[in-house]
Amino acid sequence: MFLLVAACGVGDESSSSKTGSDTQLGPTDLVSGSKYTKIVIEVDSMTQRQPSDAVVTQLLTDLNKLVDQGYLAKPGGVEVVHDDELPPSGDPDKVYTFGQLDTLVNQVRSVTVPENVAVIHVLFVDGHYEDDEANSSVLGYAYGGDTIVMLKDNIQRTCTAGPVIQLLTPKLAEQVCALSEATVWLHEVGHLLGLVNNGLPMVEFHQDTAHGKHDQNPDCIMYWLNERSGVADVIAQKLQAGNSDVSPFDAACLADLAAVSGKK
Repeated sequence: MFLLVAACGVGDESSSSKTGSDTQLGPTDLVSGSKYTKIVIEVDSMTQRQPSDAVVTQLLTDLNKLVDQGYLAKPGGVEVVHDDELPPSGDPDKVYTFGQLDTLVNQVRSVTVPENVAVIHVLFVDGHYEDDEANSSVLGYAYGGDTIVMLKDNIQRTCTAGPVIQLLTPKLAEQVCALSEATVWLHEVGHLLGLVNNGLPMVEFHQDTAHGKHDQNPDCIMYWLNERSGVADVIAQKLQAGNSDVSPFDAACLADLAAVSGKK
């Protein structure tokens, strides 16, 4: 899910550093090297909703692979910084609105970086989202050019309730859960990168117009299901079939990135 909202404001350009809330990023800022040479991902999480080391490692592996291959012009690479731990709501039936989560985002984002470093802010929360449906929950969404919200409780429910998950060994089920969370996170980063007509031009048309800014290819990370509650079963089926690269960026997405990053 990608939500476009108004910018929160622009910081003082004369400052030698900035916080994540000072600057509104665009896809070109995150893909090209013309302004920023590194990406820092600030993570703020509610207690017991932090991403695991396995999830963070998978995300960084995927993003720095794009850097190494020239699809992201960030010679400084991509880094995750764990910042604040927040108290959970304490309500297992908590339903958040977009406005409530946006207010929380603006209260906690605080990482300070050099002016040539772009900051993406990620907030992991408990509870449900207002757009959840009876048979399909929102697992994450991106908005504003530099912000991602991850619904950790929804992700965990997806990992334990799917019909395919129930048939797995505990070890494989744990792997599926980690890959599901990393997949949702990477999918939302893809929205911020402007993929699938979300700010980056498409070299060739590959948009699934029935599902907004998502890819037509079900094997692409930008396929619409990769932010909804069916993602864990899809990943489980792929792992059972021996496919460990469960949701890579497809050739169409890579071509769009290359056109902006300057990849030779």
